[in-house]
Amino acid sequence: MYSHWKLEGSSEHLYLQIADIIINDIENGRLKPNTRLPSQRKLCEIFQVSRNTVIMAIEQLIYMSYVEVVPQSGIFVKNIFDKEESHSPNWDKYFSIGMHRYGNINRIDQLTSSSTNENAINISAAGLGKDFNFLASYISEATSKICAKDLNRINHFNKYGYLPLRKIIAERISMQGKNISADNVLIIPSVLQGINLSAVAFLSFASNFIYATPNVINMDSIVHYTGVNKIGIEQDRQGIIIEKLKKELSARSSMIYLNSTYHNPTGINMGFERKKALLNTAAKYRIPVMEVDSMRDIWFDRPHDSSLFALDKNNSVIYLGSLLRTLTINLGISWIAAPKNVIEKLSDVKAQHDIYPSMLLQMIVTELMASGVYDNYLEKVREIMLHKRELSHSLLKKYLKDDAEWDENNSDFYIWLKFKNINTKKLFEITNDVLFYPGFFFNQNDTSHISICNAACSDAELEEGLIRLKNNINKLK
Repeated sequence: MYSHWKLEGSSEHLYLQIADIIINDIENGRLKPNTRLPSQRKLCEIFQVSRNTVIMAIEQLIYMSYVEVVPQSGIFVKNIFDKEESHSPNWDKYFSIGMHRYGNINRIDQLTSSSTNENAINISAAGLGKDFNFLASYISEATSKICAKDLNRINHFNKYGYLPLRKIIAERISMQGKNISADNVLIIPSVLQGINLSAVAFLSFASNFIYATPNVINMDSIVHYTGVNKIGIEQDRQGIIIEKLKKELSARSSMIYLNSTYHNPTGINMGFERKKALLNTAAKYRIPVMEVDSMRDIWFDRPHDSSLFALDKNNSVIYLGSLLRTLTINLGISWIAAPKNVIEKLSDVKAQHDIYPSMLLQMIVTELMASGVYDNYLEKVREIMLHKRELSHSLLKKYLKDDAEWDENNSDFYIWLKFKNINTKKLFEITNDVLFYPGFFFNQNDTSHISICNAACSDAELEEGLIRLKNNINKLK
């Protein structure tokens, strides 16, 4: 029956090819409703692929509503010709063949829907929690001041962004040791949109998008629809491993994507020597680098080393910064710094996609930075974060020292817990009173890690969350 199920050597991902073959048999009636699909092992034999590829193909079929899982029985073909639905387009199918692609089967929704407990504590939310809400009154004052003086400028159009803000951003970046001007800065609503703009502007279908793994980029679909070939490179305590990176570089068009400070989810800060080695490698192969440095303003014992952008002498780095992780209120203001000709091209793409951050919000941020309020706020943030770092390390040792390990030198903001004998995918499945990001959100094969952000909740909530986590761990032992 399945002798015609053969892969034809297409450039499309293997799991999508397998899904298409099965879909074709369902739609032409060869596979009848309620037919049980072959086992995963049998499908591996039929298509001569790995079990992970088969699992991804099945996930695609489930997502597109062609099959359903019957517990303890198997996977069965659904009745796609149900009379009540026969006149409606199969929107799931159209969506699946569209340019958009899910990063990791909608992982964020999976987290928020995994708990039915409204009192669940989220210990992984990436950002500053309610202990940092003291900037709100300053934002209110800045808004009132702007509306009283400059209301007529709020709707002013500029495809590069508000010039006074671009000047301030350029000055702050120049403090790292590389002088730039407002002409090198483009204001955007979010880092994710900056990543998307850069991919659309400078990469083509099947270009290599190279990144350090595990990575939060796998939770977001922002570059998937461009058709790039995503390649994850292993990292160590200093960042992406250069020798392994070199093995993936070729004549094919490529771009390297990196978090240089507080890599999400591992918390790794790229070392200074590793940054120089990365830039030398990029220069040798003439490959551009996209650097996300949105956590630079939060530091602990000393300011961060200069960014890749500041160290770069070959105009090879596109630099993205943001206020998303440093403010408790998302003002929707981020920026790109790059060579002027790159900014010109990105601004054109931005205009064509009709992406414009609010002028009012740009003016509010300008007021906060120019008045010194933002820097005073950061001083208070650092005091609290120093306390939270020490507290989180103490609580981890108290509750999880026998179950997990972590690198204290790279656990200032994000903490990447590695469990010794616990399958974190199973832990995620049985837990509904504490929310956390398991490793497979960032790398589908990871069943030993979870990510914690020690700024996400109050001190009491963090301790209670870790107690609940420990209790759930005990259930698996």
